[in-house]
Amino acid sequence: MFRGYVKDRKPKSKTQRKTYLKFKPGHPQHTTHCLKKLDEPVVPVLKGYHVPRNDSEKDRLKYIVVILALFKPWSDAKSSPLKTPDTPWEEAFLQLELSMPPEHVRITLNMQLLYQTRDAKFDFAAKRKT
Repeated sequence: MFRGYVKDRKPKSKTQRKTYLKFKPGHPQHTTHCLKKLDEPVVPVLKGYHVPRNDSEKDRLKYIVVILALFKPWSDAKSSPLKTPDTPWEEAFLQLELSMPPEHVRITLNMQLLYQTRDAKFDFAAKRKT
């Protein structure tokens, strides 16, 4: 679940603009876009990419990067990167895990549960064939 703001086109009406956050003047989209407060929480969807399994060694780094990107506030600005250049991905992930709210931990566990139920479905179907 994502609560907060989402990028949107600047509204035409000046009264509507009061409810939006503006980008700083140096931002490339300062004149065309702003941030709109979300009324309801939303679930972000990764287009063209799935959340890797957390129990697969070969996908471990991909899993760490995706979870950090989804649950850690960050930007491409130097002031708030996803991780510092001298911090290993695993360490950045462990720091996030220790500070994650229980709701976010539950969401990551549910992501893994989707894989486990799919595996169980395939196992059950294979047993029925034999």
